[in-house]
Amino acid sequence: MNSYKIFRTDEIFGLAVNLLKKILQFELIWKLSMQNNLKNTVVIRQALLEFVYLIVIMLSSVAVLYLEVFYLKSVDSEKSLIENVQCLYLAIISIIFFFYAFKHRKFRGGFILIGGFVLCMLIRENDQLSDKWFHGSWKYFASVVAVICIIYAVKNANTSLEGLCHFIKTKDYAIFVTGLIVVLIVSRLFGVGEIWTTIMRDDYINVVIKIVGEYGELANHTIIQDDYVGVVKNIVEEYIELVGYTIMLFATLQFVSHSYK
Repeated sequence: MNSYKIFRTDEIFGLAVNLLKKILQFELIWKLSMQNNLKNTVVIRQALLEFVYLIVIMLSSVAVLYLEVFYLKSVDSEKSLIENVQCLYLAIISIIFFFYAFKHRKFRGGFILIGGFVLCMLIRENDQLSDKWFHGSWKYFASVVAVICIIYAVKNANTSLEGLCHFIKTKDYAIFVTGLIVVLIVSRLFGVGEIWTTIMRDDYINVVIKIVGEYGELANHTIIQDDYVGVVKNIVEEYIELVGYTIMLFATLQFVSHSYK
């Protein structure tokens, strides 16, 4: 009788232990599931914030175009708002990479190369300033910057490779390169004069309104006058460049944001 009681007691104890183990396992699985859900929620929320952030920064380029067309009416000028904003974005990008080069010794050479490349683009965009000395002088200023950055990068090959690889491994690199392609290739293809001459033909005003948007200023001929093909080509090319620079700025700011996490 006693052995039967002992057996029953041991069996009950074993069942209780197994039940406790299952409860603990379930609790552990639940906690892990909640942690994973929390991580997924954070990832999704971060992606949504970046999406909204991208919309806002891209809308800034649209706002610049609207101000240029409707209020300033200087789209055919080298000192247009679009040109100035392009230079501002390039200056910000260049300063950020040079600052990171100063701050991170391990990646210094790579960041100096990137910052120097963007600085050369900035010098090119400001060619109207360097042309006060003589036409095409921007090439010499840009060459000096390029040579200095390349010499430093070669002398510090390890930090150059580390810095470039560090940036390339981030998802911001793909966005940055996308913006660069828009600036160097897409804008140039859209800026081919033959394309716009063929598209517009005789009915150029109506075509321009459909392509660029229903701008009353364009319909009233207040911007486009004699050289309408050249003006429209410049508007489109400069604006696409601005879009590319905006994408590059977004990627750079995202790189800064991710670096501090």
